[in-house]
This record gives sequence, C-alpha cells and structure tokens, in this order.
Amino acid sequence: MWNRRKKRRNVSKEVSELLSPASIEKSKNIPQQLRNLLLEKLKQEQNNDKELNSVIEGISDGIENLIDNYLELVAYKAQVQRTRRTFQRTMSFFLLALSGVIIFFVSSLLINDLSGIIVFTLVVGALVGIFPISYIAYSFYKSEVQKERLANDLRLLGLVSEQNIDEINELYSTVYNPFQFGVYIVLFVTLSSLIFASYYIVTTEPNRFNFIEANTVKIIFYAFLGSYFFGIQLLVRRYNVTFHSPPISKMTCELVKE
Repeated sequence: MWNRRKKRRNVSKEVSELLSPASIEKSKNIPQQLRNLLLEKLKQEQNNDKELNSVIEGISDGIENLIDNYLELVAYKAQVQRTRRTFQRTMSFFLLALSGVIIFFVSSLLINDLSGIIVFTLVVGALVGIFPISYIAYSFYKSEVQKERLANDLRLLGLVSEQNIDEINELYSTVYNPFQFGVYIVLFVTLSSLIFASYYIVTTEPNRFNFIEANTVKIIFYAFLGSYFFGIQLLVRRYNVTFHSPPISKMTCELVKE
C-alpha cells in the first residue's frame, strides 16, 4: 500500500513538472515527452494491475494539478489586469483634478482680482482640460481596444505565439505608463497656465513685468496658441481616424513645439 501511494505521488510529480509552464516554455516537444513518460510507466507495470492503477491515478493527479495551477494563473493575471485598469482610470481622474488645482494656483499667484482668478480658472480649465479628458476617454474606451488590436495584428503576422501575448501586454503597459503621461500633463498644464496668465496680465497691466516686454509675452502667447490648436487637431485625428499613437504622443508634440 505504501509503495503504491509513493509511486502515485512520484508519477503525479513527474507529470506536473513536465507540464509546468516553465517546462513548456523551454521545450517544444512536450507531447512526445509526455507520451514517452506514459509508455515507460505503463510498461513497467503492465503485469501488475494494482501498480498500474497507481500509475494511472498518479497521471490523473498530475494533470489535475496542472489544470488547477493553470486556472490559478489565469485568475491571477485577470486580477492584475483589473487592478491595472482601475489604477489607470483613477489616475486619469486624479490628473484632471490636479490640472484644475494647478490652474487655480497659478492664477492666484499672478492675478490679484478674485473674480479674475475665477474667470481665468474656468476659461483656461476649459481650454487645457481637453488633454486630461482625452486621457480619460483613452483609458476607458481605447486602451483595451488598441491593445487587443495590436495582439491580433501580431498573431496574424506570425510574430508571436499565445505564450508571448502576456509579454506583449506587459510591454504595452510599460510603454504607455500612466505615470509618464501624468508627468507630461502636469508640465503642459503648468506651462499653459503660466502663458495664459502672463498674457492676461500684460493686456490689463502692460508694465506689470519688469524682466520681459509685453510684446514678447504676446508673441509667446500667439505661438503657443498655434501649437495648441494644432494639438487639438492631432487629438481629433487620433480618436476619429487612426490608432497609431496614444494621447501621450500628442502631449509630447505640444511640449516640443513650445
């Protein structure tokens, strides 16, 4: 009895190790190896029904363990994806709120009139807020679609196998990192607020700044305004026509042009 239990555990262990994800990744001939293992075990016990049953039970246990481990792995990966999506969406709303705080803070530093601060925050927030809002739309509606489309294209081209799809998803999440977009959006909103506030001040108080001329501030503002409208055009094209780049690419273009 003890020997049969031991044999069953050994066979179960060998089958589980052979069919483990690590073994499957290293070897391309798993079916043949499994066939050879089964033939070897069955030949050893072909004249002993009790021992043969132990081998069969061990094989069944090994396959059952493999299925359990696979289901646990799938559940874990699904949980990771859900956590990542939740974080990305929370991050997008946080960036929107932070953008409003930055605009209000910059306006309160440069504008002395309370009504002017409120109007400036609302107007500039409406103009600049399209960029964090576009990231909210991207994270809720486009990111998963684009990721799945990329995986399907790579499958059709024969560049990846099913085992590599998870690596593609990890790489996609690394390249389009929410923290990276957060840095860009904070820089853009801060710079935009400073430019809009400076233009507002020189139009109401031309002699307010001693270190720069009013005409220079106006030139900077109009140059920025041109890049802003070009950036809006890129965003519209991005969401309505093509999938070739995410909102962070548009933010990069904006910062470079400025």
